[in-house]
Amino acid sequence: FGSGLVSVRMGVSCFNKMRPWCLIFGAATCSTAVSAAALRGAAAYPSAVEALHSAQQKGKKPTAKAYRSAITACHDAEKWDEAAELFRQMQDEGIALDLKSYNIAINAYGQDQGWESALELLEEMRDADLSPDATSYKYAVDACREASEWAKALELLEEMPSQGVVKNRKAHKKEIEEMRQLLGSSEPEESPSGAFKIIKPYPPPRPHRPPIRPLGPRLDNVKIRQGSPYAKEIRLLQHVFRTATRGDPRTTTKAIEFFGEGVLRGQWLKVAGGGKVPVLEATVKAAPPGGFILEIGAYCGFSSSKMAMAVPDAHISTLEVDPVHVVVARNVIDFGGLSHQIDVWTGHSKDLISRISGRYGGAGNLLYSVVFMDQKGSRYDEDLTNLERLGLLYPGAVCVADNVLKPGAPIFLWHVGLRGDYHAQVVSMKEFAMPAEDWMSVSVRKPHVEAKAQKEREKLLRAEAQKKKDNKESVWEPPPRYIRPDAPADLLQLNREADRIRDKATNGPGGRSVTYEEWDEFARNANARMAAEGIVVTAESVS
Repeated sequence: FGSGLVSVRMGVSCFNKMRPWCLIFGAATCSTAVSAAALRGAAAYPSAVEALHSAQQKGKKPTAKAYRSAITACHDAEKWDEAAELFRQMQDEGIALDLKSYNIAINAYGQDQGWESALELLEEMRDADLSPDATSYKYAVDACREASEWAKALELLEEMPSQGVVKNRKAHKKEIEEMRQLLGSSEPEESPSGAFKIIKPYPPPRPHRPPIRPLGPRLDNVKIRQGSPYAKEIRLLQHVFRTATRGDPRTTTKAIEFFGEGVLRGQWLKVAGGGKVPVLEATVKAAPPGGFILEIGAYCGFSSSKMAMAVPDAHISTLEVDPVHVVVARNVIDFGGLSHQIDVWTGHSKDLISRISGRYGGAGNLLYSVVFMDQKGSRYDEDLTNLERLGLLYPGAVCVADNVLKPGAPIFLWHVGLRGDYHAQVVSMKEFAMPAEDWMSVSVRKPHVEAKAQKEREKLLRAEAQKKKDNKESVWEPPPRYIRPDAPADLLQLNREADRIRDKATNGPGGRSVTYEEWDEFARNANARMAAEGIVVTAESVS
């Protein structure tokens, strides 16, 4: 290419023309195609970053202008990690983020194989009422190409015309056609000169079955405003559809965890992810075989999918009172290919627990060897009591309960830990995607209680058999009225406080009504008050 600035510009021009074909170049070609922007950035980078760090070291809050100058210099100097870190700092400091800052962050993530983060920033821009421009899409498309996410890149290219960001429609149409041709073959092809290889990616995986025709608009074309009802859950479903692979539940659960840790900021995603997953998986694998699994609180289908993968032969019934959460959970489960193994029931647990056996053949045909409680903590004790009274627990059944520290389930812990009917462990771990402690409990009924329960089951079966013999229809009867146990007064008060903070967190605008600091303070207070009544941690999760 020669030498000097003219050579640099020629190199950049050739390099940009070749990029849409996803080429692998020799070292000589890459070294020549250095961007002029990188040369400018290398000169501006030290002073801009030094000015920002100097203000921080003096305890001063850098201005938005200082941040933008520094992040631009990092970007132009191709310091991708530092550009991404500055963007995160700007978010944490509450600096107003403009279009250029988002574009820099999208490119920075894309250059470091962070294509998922790049796509999520596109979504965040829309939530912040910023419309992605042609540069935003270009960087996002490049991020997908760098990570070999060819189908995602094609989706973005096809989306651009509807967003009004295509300047040259003829060139754009040609780029889409070239990408479609690349998706049509999986074998590398030598260029005419033999100097590089054209990468022909594998086609995207086919659905495990034809998708059902949607009743409304495609979800990926729906703009979800931050703070609108169920915005968090619908964005989560969008993220699963965009980043997971249909028919592979491992990718759906991974997408949900990434959404909770890498996309949401300052919001609580109520899933048993992170260090809670090993506890749940180990429990369901160790439970006695032969029974069903009951989950109370389906939410988005994360835990039921995890349990289904851990025990592929088990059938799972999951209950959810919120109809929107039911829709989200069923879509996540179906997308992961687990609908044959998981039933999602709509309704309140106090109503469904007493009715659900009739859906599986009547009394005696439905016994749960695992119960996972992930609903409102103040309901744990009543739901466990109803399961006991109705004889729905398999001999040796294991009951796992999440969030028993925060928001908390003090009456339930008193039931399983201090009344003498259960062997119980209280496991401490870091809350998923939140800097606060939480607990899970794992409980198994003691033998003398199990013997009594077996007699109750036999009594119910004899009554059911007699009804059939007399040709009488089984009439649903509600369980006996739940009477709250005579627990210590402070635990009853803590139970009410747990309900209030949970309602504040889940029903507040945008799910941001309880900060991480408030959660941590609540957890510490609950820990101390339960310890005063003899409820303490007996194990720690090492994950």
